[in-house]
Amino acid sequence: MNGSLNFLKFFAVMVVTLFHAYSGIGFFRTGFLFVDLLFMVSGYFMAESLCHKRITFKDFAVKRFLRLYPVFLVANASIWMVRFGNGESSEAAHILASLFFVSYSPLPFPPSLIGWFCPALFYACITLYPLVVMPKSDKVKMGLFMLIALLFYTFIWVTTKTLGKVEYLYGGWVMKGYLRGIAGVALGIFISYGARAVKSFNYSLMQALEFLSMLGIAGLLLVKPSLFNQVLFVCASCGLLLVCSQNVTFAVKALNNKASVFLGKLSLSIYLSHTTLLYVLKHYYCCFKGIETIGVYVVLVMATGILWYYVFEKGSDRLLQKFRAGVTCCHI
Repeated sequence: MNGSLNFLKFFAVMVVTLFHAYSGIGFFRTGFLFVDLLFMVSGYFMAESLCHKRITFKDFAVKRFLRLYPVFLVANASIWMVRFGNGESSEAAHILASLFFVSYSPLPFPPSLIGWFCPALFYACITLYPLVVMPKSDKVKMGLFMLIALLFYTFIWVTTKTLGKVEYLYGGWVMKGYLRGIAGVALGIFISYGARAVKSFNYSLMQALEFLSMLGIAGLLLVKPSLFNQVLFVCASCGLLLVCSQNVTFAVKALNNKASVFLGKLSLSIYLSHTTLLYVLKHYYCCFKGIETIGVYVVLVMATGILWYYVFEKGSDRLLQKFRAGVTCCHI
């Protein structure tokens, strides 16, 4: 498995966790954009795995479900127990809805459903599966998935700018999350087909693209969220994903190791466990608020993620082994 892509996934997850912890004091304010990068990496892996060996829609859906759902359920159960133990309550309807990946409640932190990325990714993958396996040329599929990504991102940006806070009403936030998932996964699939169609890229071009993409993404961590910055981030993420897929530049080759692959495997557990950890830290350790605590926070997030990975995620992986038909389902 591509180590640089796994490290990219791990980096994106860590930025999201830092955004949730420190955006309120002015740091990592554009960290939420890195969820789009996670969708794109997932789409790339999906296209690559289905390219090598086709599996039925049923097996694919079951594999995706068992890959995401068990740890997702544990994450929500943990936050419910912590909240109930603290005298808070969640509506039964929201809890039931979260079990079926159909709702997100925009309540004060933490919400009734955490890890909305998981249901959005699940539905995006099963929605786009028929288009990935259809008997068309790679170039035709490239155009199709780019069109889907552009249309969906345009719709999301226009509705967000037009509706503002109204998007939270009548399930608007839920729909936006799912459309964002489809757009990101479609873009990742597009890059996979593009890299396969071109086959080889100029080394100097890849170096320049790597530098510009990393510079753009790093710079976006220091600015305020805006529509222009969102567009810039998606473009920079596409460039970085393409660079990582080629395994040409020095930095990408250096990341192709077992450590990077392991960090990528931890990503889902880190993403889902950090909300409970953050809730406990902010409600029971009031001093945990300033940017000076970032080192301690990162260590705690990593430790919790490793624990969840071996206790919960490994268990769900054993369920996946029962479905031997088709390719091994890749990590998100």
